[in-house]
Amino acid sequence: MDRLGWNSLQLGTFFTYLSLMMIVVQGPVLGCLSRFFTEAALVAIGSLLLVLCFFGMASTQPAQIYAATTLYALGNGLMWPSFLSLLSRHGSEEVKGSIQGYANAVGSLASILGLMVGGFLFARLGEATFYLASGVLSLVFIFALSLGNFWPGMRPSASTSH
Repeated sequence: MDRLGWNSLQLGTFFTYLSLMMIVVQGPVLGCLSRFFTEAALVAIGSLLLVLCFFGMASTQPAQIYAATTLYALGNGLMWPSFLSLLSRHGSEEVKGSIQGYANAVGSLASILGLMVGGFLFARLGEATFYLASGVLSLVFIFALSLGNFWPGMRPSASTSH
């Protein structure tokens, strides 16, 4: 609020916009795109969008902040559910629920720690914190590229998956 000079109403509007965008992306947008891309592709696309998002978050211009927020909703909304789906595909039927449960628990812990560490880093590094986040997510993007199989026709059949 201080950095952007926003009041409570502006901040509330921002978080409302973010929430609505996340709902739209994780609902109809993800459903549509998952017909054309595999989970690996959606993880790669989502991580790349998050890289771009954090560059935009370093701005103090409201239009750029909202554009970055849109990229955040798209990136996170495509990447995280797709990552969870990839994880569950690599477990047997007996452990798929456990895998997703552990992944959600670790994701929740990462969200909490990420906010705490991000706040600490922002107090120390300012806008450079966003560039650091972009760097880390660039590594995720590179890793996601190594997953391969980006088109639905390339999906492994149920008999060949692990």
